[in-house]
Amino acid sequence: MKARTKPVLTISELLVERGGNVILDVPELILSAGEVLAVIGPNGAGKTTLLTAVLGLQKSISKGSVARGGLSFPGTPPHLYRRGFAMVFQDSLLFNGTVSENVASGLKIRGFGRSAIKKTVSEQLERFGIAALRDRRAHSLSGGEAQRVSLARALATSPEILLLDEPFASLASPTRESILDDLAMALSGSDTAVMLVTHDR
Repeated sequence: MKARTKPVLTISELLVERGGNVILDVPELILSAGEVLAVIGPNGAGKTTLLTAVLGLQKSISKGSVARGGLSFPGTPPHLYRRGFAMVFQDSLLFNGTVSENVASGLKIRGFGRSAIKKTVSEQLERFGIAALRDRRAHSLSGGEAQRVSLARALATSPEILLLDEPFASLASPTRESILDDLAMALSGSDTAVMLVTHDR
């Protein structure tokens, strides 16, 4: 298998402080294409703060920077810097449309054509085992189904970097393991880099 060594994310001397307290201190972190990095720690350890800093949402950066390719934050306009990211949260955050509409939403925002959207949505629904749910409304889904839709929506845009903020924490063990297997298959052979924060070893 071809080695994947291209850095897609570089953190340098990142310091986040609030009220004089150090919340996050990361001297250096490099994430390469196709790499999966798990950040494990208890609640309150700064895991979500790390993700918000990586995504350019953190307003309390005291020093340092995060770079995606040749774009850095702070520095680059946020809408340009964030273009290569997708994120999935513990809560699925689906809007109350159909499953297909949710998965298609990022593609529509990026201006994909109708046929490309239809093809990509069908591929993602199959990949995560939710093709039979394509016309279901989001509010009618179980927790596991909703997270499958969230992952399908995130990967539909072929992100450079996928950020996962404890997306499986509220799911029962068999559901969690099944979704993780499907996610691993979806990422197999992909250059998408993944950063997963979790408290569950």
